[in-house]
Amino acid sequence: MPRFIALVAALLIFPALTHAQVYPDLRTTTVNDYADLLTPTEEADIAAQLGQARTDTGTEINVVTLSSLRFYATDTTLEDYTTGLFNSWGVGDATANTGVLFIVFRDDQTTRIALGSGYDAADEAAAISIITRDVVPAFRDNNYAGGIKAGVAGVIDDIVRSSVTPAPATPAPTAPASGGIPWTVIGFFGVPIAVIGGLIGLNRRKQRREPCEKCGQPGLTFAQVTLEPATTTTTGRAETRKTCGACGHVAVAPVTLAMVTPNTANPTHSGGKTDGGGASGKW
Repeated sequence: MPRFIALVAALLIFPALTHAQVYPDLRTTTVNDYADLLTPTEEADIAAQLGQARTDTGTEINVVTLSSLRFYATDTTLEDYTTGLFNSWGVGDATANTGVLFIVFRDDQTTRIALGSGYDAADEAAAISIITRDVVPAFRDNNYAGGIKAGVAGVIDDIVRSSVTPAPATPAPTAPASGGIPWTVIGFFGVPIAVIGGLIGLNRRKQRREPCEKCGQPGLTFAQVTLEPATTTTTGRAETRKTCGACGHVAVAPVTLAMVTPNTANPTHSGGKTDGGGASGKW
């Protein structure tokens, strides 16, 4: 009887296990080289590239290399697995959803650039071009570091930066003579005042059609300006600005920035999601 019970339990559990997906732990919010495709120097260079992009644009981009999809999931496509991993890690800002996950499966010779749900069809077309033009040719020559660097550069230049409209930086006000916390205290945290682009992606076309609240003409431009960056202990302050190209009217709304999570032994992304958009390639 015990053997019969064990057999029945195995028959019930095994099908569920064959469809299970296993996601690797998030070691860093920049490069997770589980397939050992990069030297320590190459990994550090790419991590710096990604870190600078996040400082400049506020966008989270994560590179992950794995050996083979079959070790992590069965009966699952590259696209579905990457979508699941993206959402499990929460790559990108939870509001703008502009995160990017660049995944490479070494043994399968497949790769994918997964885009957050804040991007649109034009960004997916750019991702296809990046993989075809920059990534796959280098991977065919076993130049993984070169392909990843070129792919990351393409994502930053052709997708992220082109989706962000920087606004002029606002000078920090003079510290008060006494009492209160001076705004210049943000410098002590080593966090530069970042200028973050406004709402992008799937909402862009809708935004462009939105009429000005003053003159009623369409053609608004959107930007989000950081006034006081968030730190590991305090929230930050920002404001969104809608500027009318017809009459110059600017509508301003306040935004609270979530506290920054330190990149320690338990790093986390900001809770972004993807709807499955992106581009795949094979070499």
